[in-house]
Amino acid sequence: MPRSRPYSRSWPRGRAALLIAAAGGVLAALLPPVTVGALAAMTGAPSAGYTASQIPIPGPLSSTAIAVDSATHTVYAGAGNSVTVVNAASGSVTTTVSLTGPVQSIAVDAATNMVYVADGNVSGLPGVDVINGATNAVTATISGLAPGSVAGVAVDSTTNTVYVASLTGAAVTVIDGATNKVKTTIGTGTGTRPDGVAVDELTHVLWVADLNGSVIAIDGTTNSITGGLDLGGGEPLSVAVNAATDTVYATDFRNGEVAVIDGKTETVATLIPVGVDVDGIAVDQNSGVVYASTYVPAAGATWVIDGSSNHVADTIGRGGVSVAIDQATGTVYEAAWRYGAIWTLTASTANAWSPVITGTSVAPFTTGVAGKDVIASSALPVATFSGTGALPAGLTLNSAGVLAGTPAAGTGGLYPITITASNGVAPDYSQQINLTVAQPPVITSAASATFHVGSAGNVSFTAAATRLPLFTPLVRCRPAYRSPTSCLVAGSCLARPR
Repeated sequence: MPRSRPYSRSWPRGRAALLIAAAGGVLAALLPPVTVGALAAMTGAPSAGYTASQIPIPGPLSSTAIAVDSATHTVYAGAGNSVTVVNAASGSVTTTVSLTGPVQSIAVDAATNMVYVADGNVSGLPGVDVINGATNAVTATISGLAPGSVAGVAVDSTTNTVYVASLTGAAVTVIDGATNKVKTTIGTGTGTRPDGVAVDELTHVLWVADLNGSVIAIDGTTNSITGGLDLGGGEPLSVAVNAATDTVYATDFRNGEVAVIDGKTETVATLIPVGVDVDGIAVDQNSGVVYASTYVPAAGATWVIDGSSNHVADTIGRGGVSVAIDQATGTVYEAAWRYGAIWTLTASTANAWSPVITGTSVAPFTTGVAGKDVIASSALPVATFSGTGALPAGLTLNSAGVLAGTPAAGTGGLYPITITASNGVAPDYSQQINLTVAQPPVITSAASATFHVGSAGNVSFTAAATRLPLFTPLVRCRPAYRSPTSCLVAGSCLARPR
């Protein structure tokens, strides 16, 4: 890719199926009554502010794909070869479902309480795992997809149809959700790389983000391409649909924009500049508010877009590679790339977000030499810091996160300490920081020696020093442009082909 990022298009993509149906159908069970009778009129302004917090999830990998069941208020987060199931009401982890391959994306059918996971390795080939939302058990695996790596997955709950994009196969596989059988494969055209997918469940149109610069429309009733549009050198990653207004939103990673598309005319209505590396996107079907996110900077960022005016109304200092919304509560969930967690965004009177510590080390100190470093963090309001673990004599950590002082002689070595940041927005955040103190060589042999004229003699010089471990900076993986991805695991960049 032209920019540094922790994944390429072989990276997992989280998708949540839009849960829209005719009045009295699935929609009535998920959204407030006003929605059922007034779909076309739905629009609203973003909240005055948002409280951003986190739900830690187990495992060595951070979440990369996310979906939410708005009927049961259950969140599904993909990380590595597993899906973590979270009770949204309590913010607690219910269980973890182990899979055979890496999770690429997730979609939920709230009508059937089934979860569909695009898996990079099902019996040796990319496929789909079907999880029963009531039991959290894998009840089926689906193979025979279009050749190539799997990418985005979406569900049309009204027709019980599942769609899976084949990133390297230039196709979308259509699956019957009732039988878990492949119905057909739709080619997207030579040179296309379909990644993100989303369904308009009122028109039954499937929208496909093609990494090579286009957005493609597929008629779900005939399984045929009805049109598409070129984003002019862009790199669309994710798509989302506002079913009430027949508006499609596509994130353009390369140009840092959100393309607003008129679903009726299949034309670009406007382009919204949002910033670097825009990735995931989702629409609140009640308010029409759009949430676009990125995994950079350290804790990511989310742009809150007013769907009626198409302008960025707010920017939240948390974000990830994929976004999902509980359409019944309006809570936003994001896959937090670096933090082994799920970000949650809830409406509030003002912006606030719980703290995170964004670094795992500080600059080395040297005995006898004054030094200072600051614990890198992100929080609103500003966090205060405390630490546990022995610091070398002469160094102190203050509440502002400043580590300063002059290490005393003889204190050279490695000091693992635990720093906790808090700002009144739960939860607090703790991180182990490895502090190193260098000790210059000191001659320890005798200060003098006596030699006698005419007699051979010798003297041995000895010295002591503290040898520090090699300093390893934070690694940011740089996959090649449009190549198999790499991700950071235990300090190393590992390939994860789709």
